[in-house]
Amino acid sequence: LATAAVVKGITLLVLPSPGGEVDYALYDILFGSERLLALPLLLAILTYAIFVLAMGWTRFGRSIYAFGSDPRAAFSNGVSSWKIDLSVYGLSGFFAAAAGIVLSIRILSGDPLIGESYTLDAVSAAILGGVALQGGRGNLIGVFFAAVSLVLVNNMFNLLDLNTNLQDIAKGLIFVLALVFFMRGKAGEA
Repeated sequence: LATAAVVKGITLLVLPSPGGEVDYALYDILFGSERLLALPLLLAILTYAIFVLAMGWTRFGRSIYAFGSDPRAAFSNGVSSWKIDLSVYGLSGFFAAAAGIVLSIRILSGDPLIGESYTLDAVSAAILGGVALQGGRGNLIGVFFAAVSLVLVNNMFNLLDLNTNLQDIAKGLIFVLALVFFMRGKAGEA
């Protein structure tokens, strides 16, 4: 969160308010009306499938789980902590940048704060999906269904034309309930 605050401050210094233009040709390539599904959605599904397979069936995926569960034990078994850290943070940064670029193309402008509201959604989806905050537990399938559930809640509020503040309240309550169930599960394990 501290790093996010620093990056937010820097982006606001560079671009204090929404501005700039994105070429409409890029929008048409990604979100053109001729397609049944937008290209970013297809790429996200493909990426998701690759990561489901990688996390379950490769040494890299097992190393991530091992390192998240117990870094010392993973290191003792030959897992390089700096390689895992570098890989995971590098992939995270790459996909965050790609999502930011796609979002800028979608709104046809640059806005330093446009993705800020997605932080709570992302953390909520991870917790609802069964990812342990301390690492080492969770799976992409659970996170996928949790994310779809949150999108359905957002869409329901939009279709019912409810106040967006109520939507934020609902998402906050879902997050708190997810944390309560997570903590209750942790207490049951002890």
